[in-house]
Amino acid sequence: MIRCAMVAHLSEVSGAGVALLDTVRQLDPARFDCTLVLPGEGPLAGRAKSMGVEPVVVPNAEVSLDAAGGAWSRMRLLAGRGGYVLRLAKTLRRGKFDLAYINSTSTVFAGLAAVLARVPVVWHVHETVENPPGRKLRVKLWVIERLSRGLLYASQTGVEAFPAPSVARKLVVRNWVDVDRLLAARRNEELRQSWGAAADDVVVLANGLFARKGADVLLEAAAVALAAGVPLRVVLTGEAPAESADFAGELERRAQMGRLKGRVHFTGLVSDMPTALASADLFVSASRNEALPILIVEALVCGTPVVCTDVGDCALLLRGGRRGALVKPGDAAALAAVLTYEARHRESRAPMIARVRDEVAQDFGGKDFRAPLETFLAETVGEATR
Repeated sequence: MIRCAMVAHLSEVSGAGVALLDTVRQLDPARFDCTLVLPGEGPLAGRAKSMGVEPVVVPNAEVSLDAAGGAWSRMRLLAGRGGYVLRLAKTLRRGKFDLAYINSTSTVFAGLAAVLARVPVVWHVHETVENPPGRKLRVKLWVIERLSRGLLYASQTGVEAFPAPSVARKLVVRNWVDVDRLLAARRNEELRQSWGAAADDVVVLANGLFARKGADVLLEAAAVALAAGVPLRVVLTGEAPAESADFAGELERRAQMGRLKGRVHFTGLVSDMPTALASADLFVSASRNEALPILIVEALVCGTPVVCTDVGDCALLLRGGRRGALVKPGDAAALAAVLTYEARHRESRAPMIARVRDEVAQDFGGKDFRAPLETFLAETVGEATR
C-alpha cells in the first residue's frame, strides 16, 4: 500500500483543486491510501466532505507574497510560510507517507516541507508556465526541478515551457471528467429562465471572475455582438477570490452599462455544472493563459459548442478549430465575430457537435483512465526507496 499526501495550496474550488479531489477518490484503493491536505477549511474542504473524503487541514495563509503589501507584511507572511513548512513536515512524518503529491507550481513551500520530512515529491504542473519564464519564475522552477522525483503535466504545452531536463520521470496526465454524468445532462428550461433568458436568447456560459479568465474581454465582445442584433444572454459562473474583488466589481459595473444592461447574469458557485453546460447554447473560455480548461472538455461532452482562446493545449483539443472555434487571447473584436457567427449557425453545426461529443467522451472516459498515473506514482515511489 502506497500512502500519498495529496497537497493543495488553496482551499477554494478551482479546476486544479477539483482535479486533485477526483484523483484522491479514483486512485485504486487496493494500491493507494490517499489523504487530501488543505491549507484551510474552505469550499474545497466542504466539497470533499460531501463526497466522503475527510481532509487534513495544515493551516497556511492563502495570500501570495506579491499581494502581501509592504515589507513588514511580506516578512510576516514569510515567517508564516516557515511555520507552514514545519507543520506540514511534521504531518508528513507522523502520517508515514510514501509520497507527497504537490498540486501546483504556484508555491514551493509544500515541496520544501516534503523534503524536510524525507518524503519523495511529485509535482503536478496545472498552471500555464510562461515561455520563456521571467526571472522570479525561473528561480521557482529551478527549485521545483531540484526537489522533484517526478513531474506531472496537465498539458503538452506545460512540458514545452518547463522541460526540467534533470527530472527523468514525466507524464502528461489529463484531468478526468465524469463522462457518464455529462452525457446524461439535459437542457433545463427552468434554469435558463432563472438566468433571465428569453425563448430566443442565445445563452453564452463562461466561468471565472478573475483577470486570467478574460471575462472582461467576453463582455466587450458581447456588447459588439448585441449591437449587431444577436440576442445574447451572458451567464458568468463562479466566485471571485479575495485578491480579484476589484476586478469582479468592475465586471459587475460594466454589466450595467450600455447594451450589456440586463443581458448579463452572475450565478455565483454552481453545484450542477453539467446541467448548466447543457442548458447553454455556447460555452466560452476567453482565458488570457491556461493549460487546458477542464470546462471546455465538459462542455464538449455535454454537446455544447465551444469558443475558446488559442492558449495552452486548447488548439490540440479542438483539432485546430475542427471541434470548436479558436480566437486569439485578448481579441474582443475577433471573439465578437465568432459569437455572432456561432449564434446564427447553431442548427447547421449540430452534426459536428454530436460527432465531437462522442470523440471527446471516448478520449476522457473509460475505466482505465487512471492506469498511467497509478503506474507513474508506484514506479516513482519504488525508485525512491531503492
